[in-house]
Amino acid sequence: MARKKFYIEKPEVESSENYQVKVAKYMRLSRMDGDNLESDSISNQRRLLNNYILENDEFLYSDEFIDDDWTGTNFQRPSFQRMLKEIQKGNINCIIIKDLSRFGRNYIEAGKYLEEILPKYNCRIVSIIDDIDTEKDKNSITGLMVRIKNLIHDNNSRETSIKVRHIHDMLRLQGKNISPAPFGYIKDPSDKYKLIIDEEAAIVVQMIFDMYISGIGTIRIANKLNELGIVTRIEYRKTKSLYKQEGFCYSQNGWRPDAISAILSNKTYKGSLDQKRSTTRNYKDREKICLQEKDHIIVDNTHEPIITPDVFEKIQTIKNTRCVKTSRNRIKLYPLSGVLKCADCGSPLIRNQTTKRGKLYVYYKCRTYNQQGCKFCNHSHSIKEESVLAILSITLNSQIRTLINLKKIVLEINKTKQIQRMSIDYDRLIRQKQIRKETLKSTKLDAYMDWKSGDITKEDYLYMCKKFNTNESKLEIEITSLQAEKQIEQDIRNNDFLWLETLINHGTLNKLTNEIIISFVEKIEVKKDKDIKIIFKYQNQFDRLANYVQNHAYKLTVAGGA
Repeated sequence: MARKKFYIEKPEVESSENYQVKVAKYMRLSRMDGDNLESDSISNQRRLLNNYILENDEFLYSDEFIDDDWTGTNFQRPSFQRMLKEIQKGNINCIIIKDLSRFGRNYIEAGKYLEEILPKYNCRIVSIIDDIDTEKDKNSITGLMVRIKNLIHDNNSRETSIKVRHIHDMLRLQGKNISPAPFGYIKDPSDKYKLIIDEEAAIVVQMIFDMYISGIGTIRIANKLNELGIVTRIEYRKTKSLYKQEGFCYSQNGWRPDAISAILSNKTYKGSLDQKRSTTRNYKDREKICLQEKDHIIVDNTHEPIITPDVFEKIQTIKNTRCVKTSRNRIKLYPLSGVLKCADCGSPLIRNQTTKRGKLYVYYKCRTYNQQGCKFCNHSHSIKEESVLAILSITLNSQIRTLINLKKIVLEINKTKQIQRMSIDYDRLIRQKQIRKETLKSTKLDAYMDWKSGDITKEDYLYMCKKFNTNESKLEIEITSLQAEKQIEQDIRNNDFLWLETLINHGTLNKLTNEIIISFVEKIEVKKDKDIKIIFKYQNQFDRLANYVQNHAYKLTVAGGA
């Protein structure tokens, strides 16, 4: 078989007699690049380009291309790409720009377009401020000064990007909102960094949270909003109307379950700002990278909440718990939904019911055993709903009585002045561990220098590094734990224990609902012999409160006796 030959098709060049200068005016402005918004404004660029065209009769005006608020570090700009296609078609053979920074701020990419791509299509380049015209001097675009200028523009963009990132982080840390307002909020007209409640949309947000906490899933919530004719966040922003109206073209998708889930997880609704949830690698690569929550910048109490923090946390508990869906004909969760777990395999227990002699019996059993058999979990862990509720009722009421008594004792302890000098010196302990941590870092550096100088082998250095890193991690955990203990004791001293107030406000529990149970309980593990283990949500806080009472009550007794 004969080998095929491939040829690169060269663009046609018009003869000098028929040649006309078909001009494209290209304008660009970007706040991200640190452009001077006054001198570099689109209107100023247009005025300069128009005057230049009027002064030169050879130009036949074609079109203008504007990329407003597009960074020069990326050439995938809509108008730039549209202009490039017109050049490839032969409809444009000259580009006029104010200066080279308007063309681009990426040294490598700008050079590629100016020196390779555009000359291939015999496209003339005119940069007014830089006094460059490739028709008058074909080498002007490849000169050393042009490359230096492109490099300077590239470097300026890099420095500006770093400054903008720093400024944005500073604003976020100050609790200022620099993102678009979420559904249910608008930006304060007097302070663009502050959110205020949009009363009309906030009603829908409250409705979403109420429906979810009552046991309705995200799919059914989305369907309900669509049935009511409530528009989505984007459509509401465009039309300024919460309900669909005639004369507007609306998206066919409407509300979707993922949009409902995003609202339910958005900390903004509890009065907090959760920002910097994503970033980019650098000023040239704009691909979004999602960050872990530990890397977010979260500031509490920055604006008025639509949902109380308690309700918001309950929602997160429900979202993170499996098997909490209601049946289609039921709008509320069952009391034990999402709470019972198999003590052996960790799988949720699912609800079943049967009728014997006209009486309804409700029981739970291991989902893994029920669906996959005894090979995956060797017992059903079946238990009656009424048995669990009876034990829970006794346990929770006893817990509430204990908490009420603890609160009374703590208030009495905190009234005494002696309590101020009985505290553990957390600051001293934390400082000691921080010094040890810094010493480890210094020792690790010494080990590195010893390895480089040949005093120790690489194997010895790596072994020592591993040991240093283990000890450093252990110290970090201890420091974090001490800081948490210090904060807890400070809260107790200031009578600031919101978790306790939330629980005792329930009073005596006559009927257990799912909402009440998940306020107290993290999970309930069910064993083969039907024994259950209740893991309480606030067990650590309860233990610390009990220890606080025990320690200080004893010291007060000793001090009083002395």
